[in-house]
Amino acid sequence: MQIKTALSWLMIYFSGTFFTLSVAAQEPILFASEILSENVEYSLTITPDQQTIYFVKTDSFYVSKPQAIYRSNWENGSWSTPEVAGFSGQYSDSSPFVSPDGKTLFFTSRRPVHGQEVNASNIWMVTLEKNGEGEPIYLEIVNSDKSEYSPTVDQAGNLYFGSYREGGHGWGDIWRSAWKEGTYQVPENLGPVINSREGEWGSCIAPDGSFLIFEASGWPENLSYSGDLYISFHKEGIWQQPIHFPEPINSIGSDLTPKIHGGQFYFASNRHEDVSVAVRNNNVDLYVISLENLLQKIPLKKE
Repeated sequence: MQIKTALSWLMIYFSGTFFTLSVAAQEPILFASEILSENVEYSLTITPDQQTIYFVKTDSFYVSKPQAIYRSNWENGSWSTPEVAGFSGQYSDSSPFVSPDGKTLFFTSRRPVHGQEVNASNIWMVTLEKNGEGEPIYLEIVNSDKSEYSPTVDQAGNLYFGSYREGGHGWGDIWRSAWKEGTYQVPENLGPVINSREGEWGSCIAPDGSFLIFEASGWPENLSYSGDLYISFHKEGIWQQPIHFPEPINSIGSDLTPKIHGGQFYFASNRHEDVSVAVRNNNVDLYVISLENLLQKIPLKKE
């Protein structure tokens, strides 16, 4: 897959609708550093009108602790002080994602299911309303008795997510639940081209479904064992061999939670200028780069 193919996708998809919330960054830059960059923030998602962001905040990257989904609004030329979203805060919630049409927010949670306590994270959704969010809805057919994480959807409503469930190829795999006739279908594994014996975690599907960006741990090309970002194109119904993003997209720190919104690519990283502390840096920040410039950084591959 050559760069010109990816750029052709951009020209078609974003024709007349290229958003400019962030500058067309040629290199990853900190996003909204005036309200973020404290402790651990990751998994940022943004509404199509660019007026509201959601993200996850916790106080430790290496120790499993309760986490919540925060919301900030664009007001008078700046982002408001983040507050816990109305549907979050009571249980451990993570991985928010606003659908391309802006009507739904998907997320994961360890909240009770049908009144019963759970030991795994499950995928839920809420409708986005003018003054906030609706009541959380549990996605019955999508979830399993193992943890699910990082849900994203394309324009057709197809749901992509990670899971520890049985039937995969490794520790964590990426799955797809098709949206048909107004309901989600039994999830299917994306297969051994995407998934390996190691771990494939957070992912984000392109709005038109033409490519997937995901994080993987333990792959030979990785700069960090904990997590590097890869891209795989979907061509003639087949996932192509994933391509590893070079520096400065990936780093010796963990590079995580990819998200695509309005011509921008967002991700989280605990990269650090001091190489000696980067691998164990407990401050995870949010970064942004224009999607066009991200795709230009893909190494040339022969068809």
